[in-house]
Amino acid sequence: PVLFGRRFFETLAGLTGDRGAREVLREAAEFVTDVPTPGRGAVVDLDTPEDWAAWRAGGVGW
Repeated sequence: PVLFGRRFFETLAGLTGDRGAREVLREAAEFVTDVPTPGRGAVVDLDTPEDWAAWRAGGVGW
């Protein structure tokens, strides 16, 4: 999973598809840090507030 700080919100809001964020990560490599996480919950792809709500409610597919 990727967490972005507020400094990137405006740039990210203008992107479409999954590929755009990869370019942001390449351009901001000095801000990227790997953080180990326990369990499989960290591999869930939550892109919207609705995804988050469904996941918290035990949504299908997660």
